[in-house]
Amino acid sequence: MRFKGNDELSEQAYIYTLRFYYGSKVLWLMEVENLETCYFCQSKNIALTPYQRTIQYDGKKYQFARCQNCTGYSLLPRLTEKQVSRLYSSDYVGANENQHSTSDKEYEAKFTDLANYLASHRGTLGKTFLDYGCGANPASFKIARKNELMPHGMELTPDVRTIAQQNTGIKLLSREEIIHGDELFDVIFLGDVLEHLVDPISELKYLTNNLTVEGVLIAQGPLQGANTLTHGIVGLYSWLTHNRSTTYPPYHVSLATLRSMEELLTECNLKISFKIIYEVDWPVPSFAELLFDLTPRNMILFIAKQVDKIFAQLFRDYGTRYFVVCKKLNMIEAKS
Repeated sequence: MRFKGNDELSEQAYIYTLRFYYGSKVLWLMEVENLETCYFCQSKNIALTPYQRTIQYDGKKYQFARCQNCTGYSLLPRLTEKQVSRLYSSDYVGANENQHSTSDKEYEAKFTDLANYLASHRGTLGKTFLDYGCGANPASFKIARKNELMPHGMELTPDVRTIAQQNTGIKLLSREEIIHGDELFDVIFLGDVLEHLVDPISELKYLTNNLTVEGVLIAQGPLQGANTLTHGIVGLYSWLTHNRSTTYPPYHVSLATLRSMEELLTECNLKISFKIIYEVDWPVPSFAELLFDLTPRNMILFIAKQVDKIFAQLFRDYGTRYFVVCKKLNMIEAKS
């Protein structure tokens, strides 16, 4: 099988890629060692994978590398700060607002775990709540107020912060204002944020400095690298059609597994105190969508997803979505 590496890689790296899939594993890993590290655990033990689709973006080719240490996937080469700012401008927010405006219940359902956790701990979590990467019209603000927490928000670009202030009446903070400021928060929430970060380790380490002594960091998002039947079928199709690429922008620059998430949090001096792993329909069509577009592809994915849902009921850590609550590791050790 011919699987070509990124254009940024040397001809030697390309030869090693071919050898890797025919068994010469050590040579390939030595070549990658000089290029990049895993987003989740900083391991250099990574290799490009043909089981994730190649992305053509901004005139370059991007590919995912799988970490042999934590099993997470990282996009290579990493996006620049300028590219990230452009990706998450008001155009991106507007598209997402339009997407969930017709399905508000489905959008708000993404925050059910947050609402349940805050409600069950009402009055014990402190007074301040930060949604880090909240978007232009965050549902989390309403949930925080309902549970006696004062909401604050952060967004990368000024245009999105302006839209959010118009929608909520709350002035959002910039990343620099939070990271370089001295304000502390009792609850920091990252709702579907970590998969967008090109350097999640540094970002989480900064954020832990903004947690109060007894504060909690809550994160939720997709486990797009999880070993599920649906992911296996999609990965097999990518492998069989490895010469094809997608031009869809790389909004998700990392694909997490539960193991890679645990490695990431440990790397940032955080320990999970509560977690939920479960299965969701996304991105497979619902039953109604299947009836509207009854293709072999949709039928296979729909059936596979139903099997995954059954497995998720049988096995505790099986699924493609996570919700975790973390505390600073030194605080947990001090209490034990």
